[in-house]
Amino acid sequence: MRYSMLTALSGKGFKFCPAFGVLAADLVTGKSNNLYNAGFSLGAQSR
Repeated sequence: MRYSMLTALSGKGFKFCPAFGVLAADLVTGKSNNLYNAGFSLGAQSR
């Protein structure tokens, strides 16, 4: 059994809650989404 917990964050992070909700729903259901951008990965910063 797998559990996931999502919090509302603080005042500055609260504006991202809709995106976090989409990511959490996709995590729980196993679906993929188009919110990931490879240009923002840690590996992209080292190039």
